[in-house]
Amino acid sequence: MYRTSFALFLIVFAGKLWAVDTVVLSFDWKPGTYAEVTGYSSTEKLLAGESQSVNTVEMSYIMSTKAHENGMQVDFLNTEVAMSSSGENLPPFMKSYMETLTEAIPSYIINPEGEVVGIARLELFRNNVVSGLDDILKDTPEEVRQQLMSGLQQVFSEEVLGAQIEEEWLKHVGQWIGAEFDDDGVYQVEYEAPVPMLNNQMVKTAAEYEFVERVNCDARDQASSCVVLLYRTQTDDVAVGELLRRMTGDLADVQEMKVSVTTEMELVTDPRTLLTYYVRTVERATAPVQTADGTQLSEEVEISEFDYLYVKGAR
Repeated sequence: MYRTSFALFLIVFAGKLWAVDTVVLSFDWKPGTYAEVTGYSSTEKLLAGESQSVNTVEMSYIMSTKAHENGMQVDFLNTEVAMSSSGENLPPFMKSYMETLTEAIPSYIINPEGEVVGIARLELFRNNVVSGLDDILKDTPEEVRQQLMSGLQQVFSEEVLGAQIEEEWLKHVGQWIGAEFDDDGVYQVEYEAPVPMLNNQMVKTAAEYEFVERVNCDARDQASSCVVLLYRTQTDDVAVGELLRRMTGDLADVQEMKVSVTTEMELVTDPRTLLTYYVRTVERATAPVQTADGTQLSEEVEISEFDYLYVKGAR
């Protein structure tokens, strides 16, 4: 009896150890889907490894979908935000500025294939971004304020903001459509991506994709209907170094300068629909900066974590 039990244990163990699970990811969002989304985003700034500040935004909103002539529109409604800082109290204008931004969060227009074909209210959102910054700088000397606003007009152009908004859809949904992964390997690709801290210049980037396991989508799911996916990116140091030399010319010696941008994302999604149930993202950007103590490494770490509770229309 013991030999039989032991043999059965080995067969089960071996099956779990070597069996390969394959997942195929399909896009199937429907109009009339509603999700209560809650989470936070925190940004920590470090200098030479020492934390300088941590700013946190807690957020909740309703994500809803409705029919559109080009497919479907994804809206973000009833947004509520609360801000906090590890340092001094946040100035009052920050809360009002965030409230102004959340009044006009752009909507995605998605075609039946899951591609972004338009962004509604982008112009209004961009105007709120720029006008709010103009108000924040109202006490700055006029010449300096005009110079700053001239630069910010480019940084927050509709083209740049639209690309950033579309990138969010691609990270969570778009790039996974039609993909097929086994749970016994890591899939690697290389591409060029814009780096915000380098004025959105295109930089060679390496990415890794991984299917980890099947899990319950939420507490109501008992059938392991969702999957855990990992997504990691790393900019190429050589490409960044060459870009810095092109940008600075002979004005600075950038031979030893290193700029690194990395992303790590954990995504829980339904492979039948690509509806997100949980996402956690860690983005790190490091670069050397000149200080009174010489060149030091500056780092910014942004961590965001959000849960999605579907209340209507989701399978």
